[in-house]
Amino acid sequence: MSPPLGFAVGVTPMDDDISAEIYAQPHFESLPKGICGTGDSFETGQPKVSCNLVDMEAYALAKVCRKLDVRLISVKYITDGANDTAHLDWEENLLLGAQKLLALYQAHF
Repeated sequence: MSPPLGFAVGVTPMDDDISAEIYAQPHFESLPKGICGTGDSFETGQPKVSCNLVDMEAYALAKVCRKLDVRLISVKYITDGANDTAHLDWEENLLLGAQKLLALYQAHF
């Protein structure tokens, strides 16, 4: 089955940069590092590109920053496992994620 827009998975339409991965840069040394990918859709299973997490918005921001040679620091609190209960997990973990990100900000800034 071909993707709806006809572009291969991991390819950004009308973009010559074929890289599908944005690598984490060190800043918060105590946090795990990973590769952010996107399938440009809400994931409900394993990502279709090799990555540790999927985030459409962070991926887009990171790709633009990389193209413009601008440093970007992005921290993501993973609220769900991209499975059948993702919507329930997201609601349950949203406040906890906000609290942890606030504590991280207060500790570093």
